[in-house]
Amino acid sequence: MTNPYAAGGGGTHLEARVVASCLAAVLSETPLRGLPGKFAMEVLTQRAAFGDPLDDIVVRGMRDDGRVTQLHLQIKNKLSFGEGDKEWADTLGRAWETFAKQGFDATLQRIGVGIGTYHARADQHYQSVLNWASHSADADHFFERIAKGDYSHEAKQTFVEVITKAVAAHIGKEPAKDDLWRFLKAFVILHFDFQSEESSRDAAVVIDRLKTVLAPEHGDQAKRIWDHLVTKAGELIPVGGGATRLTLVEALEAAEFKIGAAPSYWRDIHAIRRESERALSDIRLIRKSSG
Repeated sequence: MTNPYAAGGGGTHLEARVVASCLAAVLSETPLRGLPGKFAMEVLTQRAAFGDPLDDIVVRGMRDDGRVTQLHLQIKNKLSFGEGDKEWADTLGRAWETFAKQGFDATLQRIGVGIGTYHARADQHYQSVLNWASHSADADHFFERIAKGDYSHEAKQTFVEVITKAVAAHIGKEPAKDDLWRFLKAFVILHFDFQSEESSRDAAVVIDRLKTVLAPEHGDQAKRIWDHLVTKAGELIPVGGGATRLTLVEALEAAEFKIGAAPSYWRDIHAIRRESERALSDIRLIRKSSG
């Protein structure tokens, strides 16, 4: 099997930290940006050899109804999102292949790109396009909104045009409007500011989240666990590895971190504790009345 790094792009400073943030979501059983459902439960890396075109990161999660969700991401330090941006065109081609695979379900799966450099137009206009796709009744309604000059900014129209041309070049024909609309409904653009180092907002959020898996007296270990997860991500990426909460807890406990019960069990634990307290109270009342 080809080393995942041979395909290029893997193992960057940004990618390792994005993977680590996904590992933190799995460890804390919390939602992850872009991933449908209640919480993340597994992270896989460098998946090209296993049939995942968007191969940098695949995260699996779970909805309240127990159905499994997925987020497929390509990680790029910087994109212009323009017609001449080859990396953007490549990402769109990979995303379309994922979207076109048999069994793709836009209610359970998301496809997209994670970027490390803030892009003002992506934030102001391109995200709006994706939101419009998600909240349009059908393809005709969506493209009507995009085409309306006094309603849609030129940047939004250009964004859709670039995507349409890139997909057409990839598949050899103009994509059907309904397919393109459904593709955009499932697409996400996620900005990560991990390259800001100590001032990173995303790193601060992850560290706060990690405190939830620690007993209050061990809350100061959250930063050390984050560093551990970054190191772990750097080990997983070159070999196309992955992790679940179980494997993460095992590794952390081997490193002498004290990790609490899975958050998904907390409600059950509290319910059992309440029932036990009620039972003990009943026993005390019986003993008191019989005494």
